[in-house]
Amino acid sequence: MLPAVLGRLVLFVSAKTGWKMQFEIHLDSSGILGTLMLRTLAALRRLRPLSLRARLEQAGIERWLAAVAEAAPRDYALAQEIAATAQVNKGYGETHERGAGNMARLLDAVPRLPADGAAAALRDLRAAALADPDQDLDKVIAGRLAVAE
Repeated sequence: MLPAVLGRLVLFVSAKTGWKMQFEIHLDSSGILGTLMLRTLAALRRLRPLSLRARLEQAGIERWLAAVAEAAPRDYALAQEIAATAQVNKGYGETHERGAGNMARLLDAVPRLPADGAAAALRDLRAAALADPDQDLDKVIAGRLAVAE
């Protein structure tokens, strides 16, 4: 859990060098040291809102809510489908990154969907993202938009 400023620096260096900062922590919670480490981690939860991940997640949530609020007055079914896109953002680690990226791609696609049948198109795209999270969702979106034209 890094502060946002340090987190951005680590991501910048990681992108430039290809280095990935990944490590596992194995704690034996039955011992004194493990219990103290768990308590220390629990005490850090108050700092989570200052972390880069928390700020990125909050920005994503605000974007998602804004998209729902924008769509609701003109197309309620589309607003429901936009709300349901949150299903693709799950897990932790690489799964979470992939899900967040897929959700962002789905939200990016909403304005480009044809007005007639936008809800059904977004439902299909969401189903495709859930069915195979590893696929290239940009290609699926491009294919769906080409069919709609």
